[in-house]
Amino acid sequence: TTVGESFADYINVALGVGLGSTAIIFTVVTAVVLGVQMRLRHYLPGAYWLTVVMMSITGTLYTDLLIDQAGVPLWVSAGVFSAGLAVVFAIWLLKERTLSIHSIATRPREAFYWLAVLVTFALGTALGDWTLELTGWGPGFSILLPLVLIGVVTALWRFGANPVLAFWIAYILTRPLGANIGDWLGLTTAEGGLGLGALLTSIIFLAAILATVVYLSISKADVVERASGKTTPAAPPARQRTALGILGAAAVATFALLAYTSSLPHTSALAGKGPAPSCQAGSIALTQSEARSAAQSHFPASNVAELRTITSDTLTLVKKGDKSAAAAHATDLETAWDDNQQALNAADCAAWTFIGKQIDPVLSAVRSHTPNPATEQTVLNSSSRLLEVPDQAVQVESTARFTYFREVSEPLKAAPERAQVLQRPLEGQCLNNAGSTVVPTGRAVPGGATGHERSRGSGGDRSGPTRVSAAAPGTGQSVGNRSQKDGW
Repeated sequence: TTVGESFADYINVALGVGLGSTAIIFTVVTAVVLGVQMRLRHYLPGAYWLTVVMMSITGTLYTDLLIDQAGVPLWVSAGVFSAGLAVVFAIWLLKERTLSIHSIATRPREAFYWLAVLVTFALGTALGDWTLELTGWGPGFSILLPLVLIGVVTALWRFGANPVLAFWIAYILTRPLGANIGDWLGLTTAEGGLGLGALLTSIIFLAAILATVVYLSISKADVVERASGKTTPAAPPARQRTALGILGAAAVATFALLAYTSSLPHTSALAGKGPAPSCQAGSIALTQSEARSAAQSHFPASNVAELRTITSDTLTLVKKGDKSAAAAHATDLETAWDDNQQALNAADCAAWTFIGKQIDPVLSAVRSHTPNPATEQTVLNSSSRLLEVPDQAVQVESTARFTYFREVSEPLKAAPERAQVLQRPLEGQCLNNAGSTVVPTGRAVPGGATGHERSRGSGGDRSGPTRVSAAAPGTGQSVGNRSQKDGW
């Protein structure tokens, strides 16, 4: 479950195709792996645990789709997956008359088993985050609740609780336990975690799973069927009823604890993430200027400054032809983006999505084995414009366009008759602050400025409206903010 929680976060960012597309990709891969597993005629640890890992990642992605993309509240998501699991168990029990994993010797029973596994992984992610939201506990402290409950279930199983019931309760409880462990290890220290990051956490636990598979393949310690056919006798009915009563009391106590802690004044551990961002399909896509404004307004200034600096340094290295250093900076850019994913996504999902799509081409271009400097500079310039301070971006774009009109006007000095023709459509028009459209003179534009008052090079901001007019050369009439006598 920890691998599912951490690796799902990492792979979603690494692929850069969006949460929905990532979920589809892993659904297809999981279906293929599951098909191979179900065609096997006997148990193989490698195939079994590969299927478990794929299920954990895919189940987590499904929960993220509901919470992060569809904006479904955590308690609703937890309720949906709980109801789904109850339906799976009910149909499984009605058709097969048992939920025991030791009875899984047919394909229908194995299909029910894997469906239950998939739903428990999705449920675990929702329950883990919901616990943090309800209680305000940090991800490290929240580990204790499912851990204690698993201990209680294990003790009751030893005492005489129904083994099938005890197994599935403990199995389900491992899901929020693993999810919270993943959060604890992967989140930054400011968020209550250890700061290992999603990738390192995934590598650690994938290595642990691999070592376990190798051990089980050699020792056969997980093969419970024996030739002797011996079975453990069932506990006396009285003990089973007592254990069932204690399980019920533990459940009531758990709900009471969660309700009590939720009623206390507290700050949710998920508060930093803000409300679940809604970037569902069909939402209005931002333009580049809108994404830049949203990033400057909603993203932490320190994060934007860090990304802007790395992008600028990378562009400098590309222009110098230092490919290895540029590639290293591209990795720094990716790391900075990934580390701040949750905070930026929660601050403004639409801006985060737009800028992420601009950063992906940067990583691909700079890391290419056959880099194209022109392509590299194009994508880096595009990303840089998104991360610029608005006034800087406006000045760059407006000055460029202002210069263009100046260059166009130069040839008119030698052709007064052409200038007269062009005078009427140009007179009384000016560029707005974004440097991208033309508006009538005197009309207010965003930022409270008109014309070129924010795009005069070193002139800085000036008050008052600015008019742009075209005049025949030699008349002394002003063009923009300068006159023909000044060299226009």
